[in-house]
Amino acid sequence: MRVFFVDPQSCNSLARYDKGVLCEMPGQGVVLYGNERWNCAKPEGVEMRLIFKYQRWKHSVGKGLSYFFSLLKIARDVVNNKPQILHIEWIRWWPVDWLFLNFLQRRGVKVVYTAHNLLPHDTGDSQAKRFKKYYNQVDRIIVHTDVTKKDLIEIMGVDASKVATIRHGILDSEIDEKVVENRVEELREELHLDGKTVFASLGIQSTYKGVDNIIKAWSDNPKLRDNEDVALVVAGKNNNIDSSALDDVKNAVVISRLLSEIDFQAIVKLSDVVMLPYRQISQSGVLFTAISNNVPVMVSNVGGLAEPLQYGEIGWNIGDPSYENVEKWLLWMSDNKEILKKANEKTSDFEAVKAEYSWRGVSLLTLKLYKSLVNE
Repeated sequence: MRVFFVDPQSCNSLARYDKGVLCEMPGQGVVLYGNERWNCAKPEGVEMRLIFKYQRWKHSVGKGLSYFFSLLKIARDVVNNKPQILHIEWIRWWPVDWLFLNFLQRRGVKVVYTAHNLLPHDTGDSQAKRFKKYYNQVDRIIVHTDVTKKDLIEIMGVDASKVATIRHGILDSEIDEKVVENRVEELREELHLDGKTVFASLGIQSTYKGVDNIIKAWSDNPKLRDNEDVALVVAGKNNNIDSSALDDVKNAVVISRLLSEIDFQAIVKLSDVVMLPYRQISQSGVLFTAISNNVPVMVSNVGGLAEPLQYGEIGWNIGDPSYENVEKWLLWMSDNKEILKKANEKTSDFEAVKAEYSWRGVSLLTLKLYKSLVNE
């Protein structure tokens, strides 16, 4: 069997995801085409070609051309090496990705696509027609939750036999623990968090994550903004979120930049609760990073966010991600800090969840899917 595994975004948590998916595939003829910013250990027994370099360019034209030429390199390798399967993790530029898909299928290559979400974040229905077309042409689609599978079938009209539910695994860090712990203490001092219960919203800050509701609830309610025993940390690249309401709030910190892997891991570790009141999502890497670090989570009942909570008491499902609900739960948690502390100490519950979301199981199911396609 020969498989080309293509992920143009493979760095940080996405690189760790790819490594996890491929962890049980030594000797299976897998070639990973990834991003030059790959920053975790190489998957054992997998050939790597880090050809995607579009992030070097500041302007969209440069990014697009770079991405196009990267796909051309893969197309050349398809002609020369004749893979049976090509597995695509993310698509970046619709016209080129559509042409590439058609090229692959004309060459007799079976195409697997992982739909991490039904549609790209914050696009609404603007991409729905394109993705419906794409979903119905690929040979197999991997999703992380049964909710997404149901949406693909009912909303996108995809044949149920084409969709496989394979979970997202737990995202462990490969950074030296001492380096992260040192950064935890530095940030605790820099951000004046010592002795405080810390609520965190992490990653790219965007509307779909409900971070605007967190900001509004914290800034509007004196029981939150004037509480010296708690702190809010909003950290990550800002994607059109107005955080100015927190400018004069003494117990809130906004870090509006793309976080390094060290800073991301450190802020997770110094948090008492990681908040994910998402409006729309299939599954979240932030969620599984928090679980990996035994940090309790506050999640909305959207996509598969609440799914891990059925295997252990590792957080709270707030239900609807409305402003009123977010405010209510923030107030409850700020008044029940001892309960938060006890949740953090439930090691056995976190270990039970981690066992359910092991990468070995993810990888073996993915390999089984590849083999079933080859044998069709």
